[in-house]
Amino acid sequence: MKYKKSQVDISSREMVVAQILLLIVLGCLIFLIKWSLKDTNSDMAYLELQVNSQRAFEGRVGEEMTLLDALYLASRAGNIDFKYTPQPQANASILQLSGINQKEYEIYLNSTKIPLDRLSTERIRANDNIIVKAIEINN
Repeated sequence: MKYKKSQVDISSREMVVAQILLLIVLGCLIFLIKWSLKDTNSDMAYLELQVNSQRAFEGRVGEEMTLLDALYLASRAGNIDFKYTPQPQANASILQLSGINQKEYEIYLNSTKIPLDRLSTERIRANDNIIVKAIEINN
């Protein structure tokens, strides 16, 4: 009896190579899917208060949100005493933060120092890094 040889003759070596290529393609596909989904917190900003002690907050950035808004929301979330006063031309100044009066403050937005008179006008975006530092006043 003669057996007809199959027209598709795949050797075991070719089968192993095909399986390895399939695994590589699947691995790349899984990596790309995970990479594209990892940015789910892209609407978050980070705020660090360096007043008396260090405290950090992370929250969603709203539309038209300013540094003042972020500082206010962080103070509410962290039960921190925060008082400010509006000034002419929609500028604000910090009167009290974390129960401390009469300190100077420095604000950094993504490592760039922001003048305090822009506290209520400087907009923040997703993934921004905000640092508020209290500076002692020497009398």
